Amino acid sequence: MHASVCVVSSVDLTSLCQLDFPCRIYVNPVKNVSQSDGNNGTIKAMIDSENEYRTTQGRLLHLPNSWTNHLHRHISDANQLMAKSRPVALASTRVSTRFYIRILLADGVLITYIYDDETGDIVRCIIDRSIINFTGQISISSAQFYDQHLAIGVDAPSRILLVDFTSSLQGIKSYIRSQVPAKAWTENFDLQPRFLQVDRERQLLSIGYARRIGLVVLNSSTEQIEDNPGSVRKRSVRRSIWGRSESLTEAYQHLQRHSEIVLDHTSTLVFCAWSNTESSILTAVAQEAIKANVFRVRITCYRIDKSARVNQAVRNTEFNTNARVSTAAHQLIGDQLVLFLHDGAALLIDLVQMRLVKKMVINGSCCPISAAWHPSDSCIGVFFDNGLMSVFDSALQPLNFITGTINLSDWVNLHIPIVRCVWDNDCLIAVNETGPLFIAQFHHGTRPGRTLSHIGIVAERIRQGHYDEISQLILFATNATYRIDAFILTCDSLLNQPDTKTIQQLTPSERLATCFNDFWPEMKFDDRDRIRPLYHRFVHRLIISADLERAYFHAVQAGDEILFIDLFSAAKSKGHHVIAWKASQKFSKTLRENIVKLEKLRAQQVANWDYDALFDKLIHSETHSETYPIGKKVD
Repeated sequence: MHASVCVVSSVDLTSLCQLDFPCRIYVNPVKNVSQSDGNNGTIKAMIDSENEYRTTQGRLLHLPNSWTNHLHRHISDANQLMAKSRPVALASTRVSTRFYIRILLADGVLITYIYDDETGDIVRCIIDRSIINFTGQISISSAQFYDQHLAIGVDAPSRILLVDFTSSLQGIKSYIRSQVPAKAWTENFDLQPRFLQVDRERQLLSIGYARRIGLVVLNSSTEQIEDNPGSVRKRSVRRSIWGRSESLTEAYQHLQRHSEIVLDHTSTLVFCAWSNTESSILTAVAQEAIKANVFRVRITCYRIDKSARVNQAVRNTEFNTNARVSTAAHQLIGDQLVLFLHDGAALLIDLVQMRLVKKMVINGSCCPISAAWHPSDSCIGVFFDNGLMSVFDSALQPLNFITGTINLSDWVNLHIPIVRCVWDNDCLIAVNETGPLFIAQFHHGTRPGRTLSHIGIVAERIRQGHYDEISQLILFATNATYRIDAFILTCDSLLNQPDTKTIQQLTPSERLATCFNDFWPEMKFDDRDRIRPLYHRFVHRLIISADLERAYFHAVQAGDEILFIDLFSAAKSKGHHVIAWKASQKFSKTLRENIVKLEKLRAQQVANWDYDALFDKLIHSETHSETYPIGKKVD
């Protein structure tokens, strides 16, 4: 598996010898050219410096010529803004072959990079200050992009904003929709919104604070203001990226405050998210320090009605950990949650059954600080505090790359703790607290593709011969369709390999036997119909290799009479009478009676028949009740 990388950085990258192709680097203009005499000397010095930079490094570096290249000048301006203000939200939207990567800064500036998927280049950078133009100076603590909207949690002054925006190559236009003070649930210590999550189906907004969760309904309406008693005028505010107001009449949304969930005063909210599989279920994760290096993590699922009222806590669980929760990631399709601890451990939790599915240490030397699930839930990207980036499959097993792990510190000589990351198809996009933007596109060979889909990961594991990891993937898969598809692909690949080779210390037949033993009993009837042809191929493979004992065991597990018939024929021809007798006991009553009759005729030598041909004709007929050619010689 390969990774094509694009990095946008505001610092001077002086050590790039570790970079592996393909890679794009966007950096600010060099600083040592301003001492040149005259305008022409400055331009010449800059060009000479950039050419030397490109030549010595031997890499495809996009170094800006700020005198002529507007794109790089805009990127340089965006880098400087991001270096001054912390990113609080990140989102990406794909339109054709281009990604619209949006980064919201804590001071309200919205930066959009348009990234071309085919060329691996940034084709446009847009800086949008329309939010600041409308609200004035603000301090944003958290935000959430959803569809074409943006929910913003402001801590100074305390309020919630909703913003509409559209995307085009002509620009990013933001429309302020609504702003409501959040004092109803922000008394005392709960002044800073930490988590904003939107239930798109019911249009509910949850606002997570330190020890409480506010619940809001997003109602579409049109504000009507009376200019005089005789007329009613509709008003909405719309501002473009240039800060100009446009007199457009359109409906926008109001925020309506409703209920709240109050946590225990000793607990701190560390994560909250809406369920993907159950309607109106909100999951809250809180932790409490019990004693030194012992923390209690409590997970509670609340049922919220369409009016944003809390009905009840439908289920909950709690357990102790040896470290604090550093970050968490909720699946985008399923309902599994991964909690990452400061000591490098990861906990995979099933929120439907409320059980701990798996716990393992993914990196014992550093702390996970940001993570995001792939849109298909097939894998999860994790960034650590030392600059390391790893991608794990749904069973928390690391994926392997041609260059090993991807470490941003080694690649670009930067120690950048990532604060936000998001997937868009097979691109992992991340931004750190001082500005650098990181884009990694994963693919096989030299062309991008659906590398990180469920089947793509299984296919890559098969190519590498990692069948133990595939078994774990199938075991922990929550999606039945994916589980069956992965099982079929795995078994088909094993059936096409000879038993003369070993794969992770097991022959293909031994590994197939393990797969069918582990997963066949748990499969539903409809799923077994899809797997049955593969099971028949496996039993016939065992029969051909004369492993009749194991063939009989799997024929019993499959429960198909045709397998017993084939096993009976093979056992009789090879003189394994015990296996033949066992197989015959699994025949239907009609077939057993006719076999007994034919055996008696053979013993009595009633006629000069070809009894072997008669046996074969009998057991392979549809009715198993062929009449015998009494008195007639069989040719």
